[in-house]
Amino acid sequence: MIKHFNNYHQHNSSAISNSLTILGIFTTLITGWIVYRFSIFFERKNTIRAIETELNAHHEWFRTAWHPGSYKTSGLSKKGHIVFKVATTSIDNAITKGANLFVTSKLIMALVIYRQRLSNFHQLIEIADSMRSNMSDPKIDDTIDKVLEIAHEKGIGDDDENGMHTAWKNVDQAIEEEKESPYFFWLLFGKSIE
Repeated sequence: MIKHFNNYHQHNSSAISNSLTILGIFTTLITGWIVYRFSIFFERKNTIRAIETELNAHHEWFRTAWHPGSYKTSGLSKKGHIVFKVATTSIDNAITKGANLFVTSKLIMALVIYRQRLSNFHQLIEIADSMRSNMSDPKIDDTIDKVLEIAHEKGIGDDDENGMHTAWKNVDQAIEEEKESPYFFWLLFGKSIE
């Protein structure tokens, strides 16, 4: 009878040990997943904050709509007006990481379009800058002025153009939508709601 009791006790002890091992592994996996997802959540939050900061820096350049003819009436024409390039460190970083970082795909799509429009805008600035290096020709002033007019009225544009003004507004709107999106499902499972 004692031998039978010892066998029974060893069998139950082994079963309990196996159950505890499985429970320990399962608990470790769940805890690891939760810690990982929360780190992604905070990375998402900080990335959105960085994009907003960068957009605020671009605000002075792109918030104003430039309608056809508005460059000539702005007083900037033929005054040696210089247009500077703007940096996109946070936007480039968000585009690289964005596929898994955001709840919806709207923000990443708006950022990609913004980046492309900005590349086009920078090309116009580079054309004007390269012409400035040939300032010995008086006709260059008129050409530079025309390029800067195009940079403002087409590169930045207005609500009817596909320029930086519209792209800036679209990213700003996509950020607000991303921040308001329900993210519980995304947080737990890492899947977009779309």
